[in-house]
Amino acid sequence: MTTSLDSDLFLPDPNPADIRYTVISVDDHVVEPPHLFQEYMQPNLRTLDRS
Repeated sequence: MTTSLDSDLFLPDPNPADIRYTVISVDDHVVEPPHLFQEYMQPNLRTLDRS
């Protein structure tokens, strides 16, 4: 089965470019210790009712 795309709607795929740098996400929570919120958060904020 062959599928063709309408050339008026879709541009052809670009040529692959060289990778110049590595993207590192700084918003990941992988490095947080498991006890972070139990020990370092204010007691009145530890158990929020999220219902």
